[in-house]
Amino acid sequence: MENVSGALLKKICTSYIDRPASTSDGMCIGYVVGVMSVVVYTNYFCLPGKSTHSQATLVVKKYLSGHPEKLHLDADGLVLEALIEAFPCSSSPTD
Repeated sequence: MENVSGALLKKICTSYIDRPASTSDGMCIGYVVGVMSVVVYTNYFCLPGKSTHSQATLVVKKYLSGHPEKLHLDADGLVLEALIEAFPCSSSPTD
């Protein structure tokens, strides 16, 4: 199976929230939530308690738009980069 590129995910997510819901919206948020579900327990990123899947998806959409030079990379890594940048974990006193 071929990996999903950042360019493909950006295309799928381009109209997310910009118009009435469509199948692409479900694919976009589903992809982002899927990556989040896999890495949420790794402490790579720390979502605020009241954050939503829609908020995380919008963060990813903004990241993809802001980094066109990375769109050839695998989308799962780009989703992770976007979430780490937007929701960093604060360092503990022992770090």
